[in-house]
Amino acid sequence: MISWQKIIDDVVAAFEAGRAAVWGTNRIIRTTTHVKLPLSELLHWQLSIPAVFSSDPATDRVTLGLGAAQVLHGTGPDAMGDIQAAIRALPDPDIDVTWFGGFAFDPTEPVAGALDGWPHALWFVPTVTLMREAGTDCVTITVVVPAELDAAAVCNTLTDVEAELQRSFGGGEARSSASHVRPEVGMVHDEQSWRQLVETAVGELQHGDLHKVVLARQTPAEVQVSLAEALERLLDAYGSSHVFAMQWAQRWLVAASPEQLVRVTDGTMAVDCLAGTTDRSKDMAIDAALANELFSSEKNRMEHAAVVRVVMERLKLVALDIDVPDVPVIKKLANVQHLYTPIRGRLRPGMHLFDAAGLLHPTPAVGGVPLAGALQFIRNHEGWPRGYYAGAIGFVDTAGSGLLSVALRSAAIAYPHATLYAGCGIVAASDPNEEWRETEMKLKPMRLALG
Repeated sequence: MISWQKIIDDVVAAFEAGRAAVWGTNRIIRTTTHVKLPLSELLHWQLSIPAVFSSDPATDRVTLGLGAAQVLHGTGPDAMGDIQAAIRALPDPDIDVTWFGGFAFDPTEPVAGALDGWPHALWFVPTVTLMREAGTDCVTITVVVPAELDAAAVCNTLTDVEAELQRSFGGGEARSSASHVRPEVGMVHDEQSWRQLVETAVGELQHGDLHKVVLARQTPAEVQVSLAEALERLLDAYGSSHVFAMQWAQRWLVAASPEQLVRVTDGTMAVDCLAGTTDRSKDMAIDAALANELFSSEKNRMEHAAVVRVVMERLKLVALDIDVPDVPVIKKLANVQHLYTPIRGRLRPGMHLFDAAGLLHPTPAVGGVPLAGALQFIRNHEGWPRGYYAGAIGFVDTAGSGLLSVALRSAAIAYPHATLYAGCGIVAASDPNEEWRETEMKLKPMRLALG
């Protein structure tokens, strides 16, 4: 277990030395300490305070947040806009803080199933945030507490967080200690019903106005390992993905997302287009042949081009100097490989990460083309509300830099019950059997992590 007492001592010393800044009715304290163990070691499924874990491969930063000093909820069609307006209304602190959270896929549908009770948008600033750069045991600690607290009260706040950690750790995570009945999650497709759903979509695509619709399925599972072990499995196998876990109301959303919806760093914007999928093979020759087949596939290239085209058109409203490669490349993950096009640009003055996200989400890679028709088909036929699956998850600091990833390769967990998600793009030439196989491939990360 990480030495929490040393963290408390270092934070109180920083407070008493004046290394703090006022932020509205709060005070921000920042210091550094040395922590050798993985930050994920602190997390447990039965933790009763809000928590978040983020491992960002692009920056090699691992972040852990505990507690909630500031909380914002958004509900309804403009949930993302409500969060953005609320963040902008707050004063700019002298010490940057980071918000963590996410947005549901479809804010016109309820968030049900394992995440029942979550709002359409949920963002919070943790009471305690620990951030580690890769390759070092130096950890930056940011603590946000009410401004009127003295040193003793700051110490007590951190001691309370430690007590919650100890309580969740001491309670154990044996399956017999389950505190949740399995949630009602809606339609769980078997292979036959999935094939029928895809056939219905193909018929609509061949004879209607739709060009593409992204269908998804969910499947139940039981959590067999600790949260720390689940996260380490994801980091080991899918370290090039954004590994993210967030807990609210004792429900967890866990993801190893291969696709960033949008990243902003000092005004520079980066967007991933990921569409078109095939298998991996341990045999290098077979793996290369699969990649060549994917790259040459007319069906997959058309699906990918549709995503790039729509993303480009939307970004013109918020970005300048947009750069997009002429052809996609192959992005290889542990279990699948995708067609991938990176798009880069500069945000227009006055624009924010959430402005770009609001225009991009949902992309054709998780919704369809045209979007309105695809969303209506999903609502009418998929049989379950997606909640945060294929929504957006990530972080943004008070300077406007941050990352929103698409909540793919994900699971929602009411411990010990999990619901795993996977989807694929359907076009007029789609084969229902192949689409089932693709979803099975995409379920592997969470099956590996939790089972």
